[in-house]
Amino acid sequence: MFSYIMGFFYSPALSHPQVSYRARWDDEIVWLEGEGVVDREIYYYQKGRVSYGGSYWDAKCEDDLRLLPGQFIKVVARKNTTLIVEPIASKLPSA
Repeated sequence: MFSYIMGFFYSPALSHPQVSYRARWDDEIVWLEGEGVVDREIYYYQKGRVSYGGSYWDAKCEDDLRLLPGQFIKVVARKNTTLIVEPIASKLPSA
């Protein structure tokens, strides 16, 4: 009886589904797609912070741009625990 109960609770059929997202591995870089919002200012090639996928991530922009808090960004890749982001041109904050 005990093994039957343990087998029921640990059945592979009841395991949590895999979380999937569109990603492609290329050496150390994981190419991602998605949108987020800048939380802490990002300077050219320096880390800031963004809100993406329900959590906060370190992020940097490889363009010669300064991204301000509240600005919408597009996530293009992840390198270790740092996201590589670009601004979304249609959602740039007005000056």
